[in-house]
Amino acid sequence: MRYLIFFIVVLSFGSCKQIQPKVEVYEIVNQDSLKIDTPEIEVKFIEFTPEFIVENEIEKWTDFIVFKDAIEDISKLNPEGIVVFLKGLQKLTFLLLKSPHPEPFNSLPIFSRIRVVQTQINKCYFYASINQNEKLNEALKLLYKDYNILLKRMISIVDEREIKLEPENSELDES
Repeated sequence: MRYLIFFIVVLSFGSCKQIQPKVEVYEIVNQDSLKIDTPEIEVKFIEFTPEFIVENEIEKWTDFIVFKDAIEDISKLNPEGIVVFLKGLQKLTFLLLKSPHPEPFNSLPIFSRIRVVQTQINKCYFYASINQNEKLNEALKLLYKDYNILLKRMISIVDEREIKLEPENSELDES
């Protein structure tokens, strides 16, 4: 009888189907991590004339030269490395704000324009780090625009200093 019970137990365990968990295979599609469209309009950066650079001692302002070169290299950049590049650009902008500025550019309007460009760099970095391509492209366009405004303001501040408010031979002085 023992053998009969043992035989029935072994037979019942052997005849049962094991329930196997259902394994689903998901296909992982690697999407390009970041795709930056080139702007529809070709970006043209304002260029300083050689005379302007020499007269205002911009060639001695090394932090600005490095900053200028870095911003203008964005349009030639491989999109896969933009996050690292923008992080470096954030540091360059911080150093530019802390560095001594040559006399015509040591003014609040220039500092504020650099801050606006810094804000756009931060926006670009944020959108690049979370892979929001459309918003990144818009932020890059605004960065180019604000950078050009900074350069225009630098030119206008020098022009403002050259304007004389009072004529040298004033008729009022003679009276």
